[in-house]
Amino acid sequence: MTKRTYLPLAALLLSGTAMPAFAQAIETPQQDQSTSPTTPEAANDGTNDIVVTANRREQNLQDVSGVVQAFSSDDLRKSGITELRNLAVAVPGLNIANQEGNVEIFIRGVGSSNNTELGDPGAAPHLNGSYIPRPRGLGLMFYDLERVEVNKGPQGTLYGRNALAGTLNIITAKPTFDRITGYAQAEYGNRDSYAAEGAINVPLGSNFAARVAGYYINRDYGFTNASPDPQASKLKPAGLEENYAGRLSLRWEPTDRLSVSVVGDYGKETGTGYPGANIYAAVQATGLRPEQLDLRKVVYRGQQGDMENELWGVQGKIGYSFDTFSVEATGSYRSVDFMQANASSESIAWNGRDYSTVQFDNFSNNFWQTRSQSQVYELRASADSTEALRWNLGGFYFKEKQQVGYLAVADRGYCCYSGTEFTMPDVDGESFAFFADATYDVTDRLRVIGGIRYTEEKKSRFGIGGNWALTLGGNNGDCCVATRLGTEGFRPALLDRPNFNVAGLTSPQQRAQFLIEGIKSAGARDTLIQQIGSIANGTNPNGTCFTRPDIDNGFVTCPANGSFSYANLTIP
Repeated sequence: MTKRTYLPLAALLLSGTAMPAFAQAIETPQQDQSTSPTTPEAANDGTNDIVVTANRREQNLQDVSGVVQAFSSDDLRKSGITELRNLAVAVPGLNIANQEGNVEIFIRGVGSSNNTELGDPGAAPHLNGSYIPRPRGLGLMFYDLERVEVNKGPQGTLYGRNALAGTLNIITAKPTFDRITGYAQAEYGNRDSYAAEGAINVPLGSNFAARVAGYYINRDYGFTNASPDPQASKLKPAGLEENYAGRLSLRWEPTDRLSVSVVGDYGKETGTGYPGANIYAAVQATGLRPEQLDLRKVVYRGQQGDMENELWGVQGKIGYSFDTFSVEATGSYRSVDFMQANASSESIAWNGRDYSTVQFDNFSNNFWQTRSQSQVYELRASADSTEALRWNLGGFYFKEKQQVGYLAVADRGYCCYSGTEFTMPDVDGESFAFFADATYDVTDRLRVIGGIRYTEEKKSRFGIGGNWALTLGGNNGDCCVATRLGTEGFRPALLDRPNFNVAGLTSPQQRAQFLIEGIKSAGARDTLIQQIGSIANGTNPNGTCFTRPDIDNGFVTCPANGSFSYANLTIP
């Protein structure tokens, strides 16, 4: 699929005064944030300018024609904004949510919740100006910062179609040449939470410096397991977190015109997965509103929730300043490797709840796997901010390879359905663009702004998608013998499948082999492999029929020969 996008030339005439760019003063209502320097350089030169890069070049915030909110590291620290999601408290119109590990950014109600391999953010996240296509784990980058910029409103000309709502740019602290500096901080909070963060800046010469930063947090459960079942009560609730990250930044400026920087980072998230309380059943049963219920007492069942997310990346930037304009080339590579087994629950606990109808020995669950390797390159030239005609001219290239897997397991499938799998081992995306914009000061009270962008984009995917289904007949053609899938210890193969080509898999033996290949490790009480293993290896085309208390539906018996009376298998 190829997509071409044209953003037409647009002009904006501003009379009176320039459209203001808003900075949020978050220490106290009386403080004027323009008195707080944003960069180390601004702090040293005695100016009070807030420098932002919302228009892809350094500008005084008050000269930006748009709505930009910028927060320095001091602003964030003094206001207690230590997590990415807390930024929404300080930015009107900004909402940051976590959906199964995906970071969803909405600005003024506009964004995207399509977190599949086909979706893209609607509000474009950036790290040091480089686009991040999969913001899963973005919170691990929110430490040792220089500033954060939120650019509201469509930014398609300079940032591409994924910036329909705006942009969020996390700018990390840069190494400085003047002296050894650093900081360390630690915290302890409720939920047995403790965290530490620190950085050290080391000059390695008069024009070369390095900065090393790190971050760690350990947070206990935010929920309580209210399950009365002896086995299910041993499950650790969702919400346990242990996250850590590190970053190395290098900066070299051999002349006052040439600058080179490299930033490498690594992070890992682990825990019991993201919480889901499933309160609908409680509200329906009690007639109470959610605020009248204890939403943290969750009745868990099935498998232990488990999550692991590993990400790393490297960025490079080379800039050269000429007399009236500058040129900058950037490149970045980012890798994401995510796996999660959901925590399963039977809603929350409430007074007088009858647990006799709850099937705690039910391991129906969802498994997710996401891998992404992306490259982003940009070459851009821009005029100095002192020129009457200020312009950007650039080219952009993006390439991403994804591998994604999803399996919904329906344990105790009494007939014809055992789960749904969508596994795409080869998802390719590629895009290139050319863009230009310009601002011309007609007078000190009138300016003209225009911009244009051309984008060509291709996406493709290959994989499997559909249901796992076993229709296994008993004695006299009775339907159907139950199947268990997903019990203790079960893990799906997903991206580790040996084969994804379903073309030509028409025989029962081929279909049985394909289903079994989707299992990396069988659950302790799973029956699927026992039931269809003889079909897969060719020893019995009708499989192996047996009964057991947990798969006995009360009206199906096995034929005397130990085979099913019929066995129909459906593969994704």
